[in-house]
Amino acid sequence: MPTEAAITKRVQAYISGLEQTDNMVDEESVRCEWRVPKSQSLNSAKLHAFTISFYLNEDDEVLSSKSAVLKGLGATEIKDARAEKQKGYLYQMTTKTPFGTSNAVFFTAPGIGAEVTVSKALSADIPELNKEAVANLILELLGK
Repeated sequence: MPTEAAITKRVQAYISGLEQTDNMVDEESVRCEWRVPKSQSLNSAKLHAFTISFYLNEDDEVLSSKSAVLKGLGATEIKDARAEKQKGYLYQMTTKTPFGTSNAVFFTAPGIGAEVTVSKALSADIPELNKEAVANLILELLGK
């Protein structure tokens, strides 16, 4: 599992202008969150929030019922040979809100899970944070 320092170093390019609002590290997980400063309007920022977490995953049902999980969540699978090699899979869910769009990319494999959520303004185009880039970020931080 990556350290908080490794995560922060790797995501620097994405979190410029945001402030760290939450972090949690324990023996089973690490979670870091950055958000637009309270003094800044949500309408003015391209990126509103960036959250990344890694956790121990012991939920075999999620692994053994991939199609049901994807269908039940309305998620789209992201095909990646590295994830498949780990006997896991990546998937994405997108939610629209009045302020913008929230994209979450998840990785689940035996023993480990990860999630990256990127919340952005409706008008924001952030190609460097597309689903493939976020999948690469997750797998790189896991050393895959």
